[in-house]
Amino acid sequence: MIAKRQDHREAHRVDVLGDLFLQVSDEKTRFNGDAMNLSVNGINFLSLLRVPLFREVDVRLELPQNEKKTGASVHCRGVVVRCVRRVQPFF
Repeated sequence: MIAKRQDHREAHRVDVLGDLFLQVSDEKTRFNGDAMNLSVNGINFLSLLRVPLFREVDVRLELPQNEKKTGASVHCRGVVVRCVRRVQPFF
């Protein structure tokens, strides 16, 4: 179980469950993360890798399939502004 931390972000967050694929752009490193929540200001996810602050990353978020069995994905680019150890082995 992951301990809840007090969060001072002002944007409303929506909890999500699903696969999150990230690629650290300048190291050619690819890794999967587990999305925890989304807001207009960003995404909070768990990863086994520590990502350096201010590193640009490519993000692909796979959206769940709908009743017609079609899914979608969202592609975007972001910058890591926080990376802390949560519970061993996750950041």
